[in-house]
Amino acid sequence: MALRLTKKDKEKLQKINNSVRAKKNRLKNNYNVDSTIEPLKISDITSRTQLNNYYEEAREFVRGYGNKYRKNKYGFVARQVDINKAKYQVERANKERARRLQALKDEEFKTRGKSTGFTALDRFLMGDSRYSSYEPIKFDFNTIRNQKHFDKRLANIIYSSSPEYFNKKNETLKDNILSAIASNWGNLGLEAFKFISSLTPDEVARYYETEDVFNFEIFGSPSGLGDVNKNIEYFYQTFGLGDYHEAWRFRYLLWWGWFIYEMLYCRLWNYYR
Repeated sequence: MALRLTKKDKEKLQKINNSVRAKKNRLKNNYNVDSTIEPLKISDITSRTQLNNYYEEAREFVRGYGNKYRKNKYGFVARQVDINKAKYQVERANKERARRLQALKDEEFKTRGKSTGFTALDRFLMGDSRYSSYEPIKFDFNTIRNQKHFDKRLANIIYSSSPEYFNKKNETLKDNILSAIASNWGNLGLEAFKFISSLTPDEVARYYETEDVFNFEIFGSPSGLGDVNKNIEYFYQTFGLGDYHEAWRFRYLLWWGWFIYEMLYCRLWNYYR
């Protein structure tokens, strides 16, 4: 049996129903968002509790923050509350990056083991690319193309403030340095390879952030043989890895041994047999 409503109740219900219809139309027309709430008919009201619950639901729908939306230049629509969650995670990630960066303010930056007069934080402020992982994260809703892109971006932001992110970053740094030494220094870099292998990923990262010769310009592909010899020598001297020239002489003797074997033994054997 329908509840008997006063004139005041009917006027109030009509006003709220009009607001619900208007909000539903705006969401559909502007954002293509369908809403499940429907205006309440007088004939469907069976109790005062039902009516009050509808009033509460309708007010939340019309005025509630969870039903505010934004559309960007790609036509992607998201709730404002979800956009704000992403902004919160950006702020959280940047606070963690800033905290880790501040830990470098007292770390002296050296070149070949000698002071440069700068701290690692000074080098960051100068724009040194080795500190790029401490750069603040930016989030621009207008660059998001679809829901999948939004979800992935948010997941990456959350991950970038986690200890797992920095642990993985340091592990990858160590692996890349070892690969560069193996590829570009060969046998001459054996002691360097052993030394870096013995370090933890965090120790590798700290050397990378505080010592000039601990970088990919030294480990990377040289422009000539003279460059690679100089780079290895600098590295060996800085970290006390012994006499680099001994490794060079060993390589030199190996080359001559191969040459003598190839030219004198193999070719003479083929000539006289």
